[in-house]
Amino acid sequence: MTLTVQLSDTIDALIAADLSSQAHSSMRQILENVTDDELAHVMALALFGRADGDAGEGATFEQSLDDAREHVNESGRDRTITYVGGKPLSRYLPAGLKRAGLR
Repeated sequence: MTLTVQLSDTIDALIAADLSSQAHSSMRQILENVTDDELAHVMALALFGRADGDAGEGATFEQSLDDAREHVNESGRDRTITYVGGKPLSRYLPAGLKRAGLR
């Protein structure tokens, strides 16, 4: 899997927003403007990059992405945005990208 330019730009914007003084509102605004599939990718990368890993040690990124897509479909965009926006994305996203071999 490779990242689209748009998804890569979104990830970079989320990392920068997480480091800003207005992190919560900035991240929410960014997440509200992505597609459901992009939202699922962001969620999967964040969970894949967590140190304690919701995505277990043997899990693949594809499994995490399937779980994230299911979450978006079942819980809806707003709940997913709230959930993802509450995470330290400036830590989780770079780690998830590295673990998935995408950066």
